[in-house]
This record gives sequence, structure tokens and C-alpha cells, in this order.
Amino acid sequence: MKKVALVTDSTACIPPEIARDLDITVVPIWVLFGEQAYRDGVDITPDEFYARLKTADPLPHTSSPSLGDYLKVFENLRQEADSILVITYSSHFGMSYQAARIAGDQIEGVRVEVLDSRTATMAQGFVAIIAARAIARGADLETAIAVAELDTGEWRVLDVGDQDDRSPRWSPDGSALAFVSDRSQAGDFQTYLTDFDGEPSALAPVDGIVEYLSWSPDGGRLLLGVAGRGADHRDGESTAVHVCHQRAQRFDHRFHHR
Repeated sequence: MKKVALVTDSTACIPPEIARDLDITVVPIWVLFGEQAYRDGVDITPDEFYARLKTADPLPHTSSPSLGDYLKVFENLRQEADSILVITYSSHFGMSYQAARIAGDQIEGVRVEVLDSRTATMAQGFVAIIAARAIARGADLETAIAVAELDTGEWRVLDVGDQDDRSPRWSPDGSALAFVSDRSQAGDFQTYLTDFDGEPSALAPVDGIVEYLSWSPDGGRLLLGVAGRGADHRDGESTAVHVCHQRAQRFDHRFHHR
């Protein structure tokens, strides 16, 4: 008998092969076209849904898994596991979390813990996948919950645009983010810094294309891997990647530790 069984709902959008490989039980939400009700991913596939959506009048709507849906799943899983961890979409979006909680209180013979992912779709799926991987490595229920909760914190968009941003690296103290971007000129990748509140700030440009970066342990310097311009387009010619140090100028007062 396994220690922990992991359950999530189909809103998590976990590909079936991943759910199967990680032993994730997916409880389908309900998709309703008029008076017809379908279990998401069971009675109707995504391709079938979008095909019907083109001519649907009125448009379809969805409903959370019911108390009975969760009870049926828990009844089956209590024969296989000592405990059950359920990760639902945000309780602000529907009743899946509440239904799972009530079902968990009613089922006997197995411990059920329900975690509100505070998100939905693949963001919820990532939380479930992280927990499932921990369980596959032998995590008990408390450890699986702790791992999942690490991934359910607040999400913030720090910057948007048409530029190509790459290789984000948080400083050792978590107060600044260094990354590589071509926002000044397409294809010219240089180093930028930002924090939670400010606009991204460019460091002094280097002669070449920054391919990777890493913080020094004290957070006072950045180690940059720089390639010559056009290195990717030189037939048969290898271009050495040199490494240089560059001080995090904008945050000197914060990163210099004596």
C-alpha cells in the first residue's frame, strides 16, 4: 500500500500521460452543453469540445466535481493508500475545494487533506506535479503538503513586452533579479537587473552577446558568459566563450557586504 495518493481536478490540464506516469488521479469537472452533461476528458475530449463550441447556442458552461464524485474517488483510493492529498483549483473560482473538503470529512478509513492551489489551469497542474514527484520519491503526507504549499504563493508579473528575456537569476538574498535581454536592440543580449518595485535597469554593455550569468555568493557581482557577436552563424568556426565579472552597479549599496 502506498503512503499517499494524489488527486486533482481536470481544471489542472495535466496531460494524461503525465498523470498516468506520476499516478495522479484526475477528477473530471462537468461540461454542460444545454441539458447535456459531459465529464471533462472522459465523455468529451478537448478536440470534441472545441468542435462543438463553434456552433453552440447557448455557449457551454462548467460545473465543479460534486461531493459524490469525490466520495467515489476517495472510496476507491482508500483501498490503495494510507492518506489522500487533494489539490483543487482556487476556492474563489468554484466549489471543487468545498466539495472535496466535505467528502474528506465523510469518508472513513483514510486521512484526506485538501489543498487550495489558489490558481487554476496549468499553474494548478504544476503544483500537483511537484507534489506527485515528491510522493514518488517517498514523501509522506506532511512533506507532500509542504512541497505543494511552496508553489502556491503569490505570482507577480515583473515585466512584459515584445523583447526576448532569458536566464532569470535571483540574487542570493532574493531582493533582485538579474536576467539577459535584447530589449535595447533585437539580438543583442545584455544584462539587466530589476527588483519587485522598480523598472528593469541595464548594466554597462559588454562587447559580445551575454549567454549566461550567475551571482557571486555575496550577491555583489555577476559572472557573465559572453560570446563573440555572430558566433552562431560562423560555419565551422568555434568561438570561445569568455567569462567576465561585472559589478551590479544599480544595487551596489544593497549588495556590498563587508
